[in-house]
Amino acid sequence: MTTRVICPECGSSNCYYRKTSDTWRCRRCKAEFQSGSTVVADEPRTDTPTSQNDNVTQTPVEKTGFLSKLMAFFGNGKK
Repeated sequence: MTTRVICPECGSSNCYYRKTSDTWRCRRCKAEFQSGSTVVADEPRTDTPTSQNDNVTQTPVEKTGFLSKLMAFFGNGKK
């Protein structure tokens, strides 16, 4: 379980900690605040379904390098 800080002004969770002033700052509304009641615990998401299909066979992934993929896409440069 992780925790996140919620801005008391706008409700955004896009906040960062300022070590020098021991405060939090919101990236959205630029409000500064102390942590306290604004820390919310994130629960694991259970609303995303996971597919459990055993009948699907996976093909092996071809292991090629980046340059090999570029050469295959653009050609090898020889005319």
